[in-house]
Amino acid sequence: MKEDQLAEKLNDLIPKSLDNIIRQNREMAELRLATDAEISAIEKNIQGQDMVKDAINDWRLISLCVKTLNLSQVLLLGKSEQEKCPWITSQVISVDFGRGLVYTKSGSLYKLLNRGEGEPPSEDLIRICAALHLWGSGPLLGVPHFFD
Repeated sequence: MKEDQLAEKLNDLIPKSLDNIIRQNREMAELRLATDAEISAIEKNIQGQDMVKDAINDWRLISLCVKTLNLSQVLLLGKSEQEKCPWITSQVISVDFGRGLVYTKSGSLYKLLNRGEGEPPSEDLIRICAALHLWGSGPLLGVPHFFD
């Protein structure tokens, strides 16, 4: 395979947007930025700032919508300050913008730093792909496979 063909194949593999991550069975699920209504539904006061696991910079709230079950899960995506890499959380249970905190289903508490704008950068999209494979839904949804 020629170098330009390889580069083209690699370029096709890397998602260009949240919508480009799910490539098969799109009638079953979609991935997008969380809506105002989804965010409002989880806004609550959060206590326990001393129990913060990590701080997340350039963050976005995204939604994984399972159409067949008529449910969506809001997830926190951004850059981990501790790990110095893209990070995605389990389902967000509550968000407190006043205190800049997010509490997840796994019991983790995150501090929100600077909010990101628009579509996530490609390294964050690749992190989502890796997470969906780790969580077991990647193959079913035709998500490009990257190692975490």
